[in-house]
Amino acid sequence: PQRLLVALREMRRRGLLGEFVHMHLQQRACYISCDGGRVCRPLIICDHGRPRVCQAHISKLKSGEWGFNDFLRRGLIEYLDVN
Repeated sequence: PQRLLVALREMRRRGLLGEFVHMHLQQRACYISCDGGRVCRPLIICDHGRPRVCQAHISKLKSGEWGFNDFLRRGLIEYLDVN
């Protein structure tokens, strides 16, 4: 189940799954949620404790070159729900 979870998260971060698809493990079972109405919030993705977003990304956002969706498409942020 853990390898499935890692693969699904990577697919979501690459845009192959919808950004509001949530998955988590609980007692060796992988739960996938894609129903509407869940409260989700955007969070910066970290690899080994280091954020993927760097100052260059922030500069592009401030200059208007990039928007919020660019961060999603590039796998820098993702939506997570309360689970």
